[in-house]
Amino acid sequence: MNALFRRLAAACAVALACQGQTPRFISVGDVELPIVTHPEFYSDCRSAADSISSRELAFASIAFTFTGVPERSDPSKHFFTVAVDTQRSYIQIPTVTWPNMTQADTQHLAYLNQALEVHERGHLAIAVALADQVTAEHRAVQSADDARVQAAAFVRMDEERQVQYDNLVSHGIHQTRAPAALRGNDTIFYCK
Repeated sequence: MNALFRRLAAACAVALACQGQTPRFISVGDVELPIVTHPEFYSDCRSAADSISSRELAFASIAFTFTGVPERSDPSKHFFTVAVDTQRSYIQIPTVTWPNMTQADTQHLAYLNQALEVHERGHLAIAVALADQVTAEHRAVQSADDARVQAAAFVRMDEERQVQYDNLVSHGIHQTRAPAALRGNDTIFYCK
């Protein structure tokens, strides 16, 4: 399913470029993921605000690739490496609208989307940092079974760190509580 979304994101990026719009991405280091948007229509500002405040609005779908790299001095030995799989990963952020939106509504939603992007960039930064850390440790891999065990352990570590991050910042509602490198505006929306 993630591969399908990645291809869809690429197709949407091309379609946007053809319509004169610029596709958007979130980057951490040399890892760049597309932002996939989906429309959410509401009857008015109040119903949009109620929906937005009752759930996590955006999400990062991050997949990884795991490989064994031969050791230079002994090609029969392999080291475990991890990277974010940019072909199967994406960030999803909604495009919220309702009839008769004012300029203030549009500006407030733009502010919310910027805050959501900062929050989702935090998820990507955590994944990239952990992948880089595990790769830098040069963990030896003796067999395919050993590689599967290490991959499963890595996924659990990533999930734990992602949950800790979301708990710390309440899924972005309190993004100002994040460590400095991940800090941003809170993802709060209300009607003016």
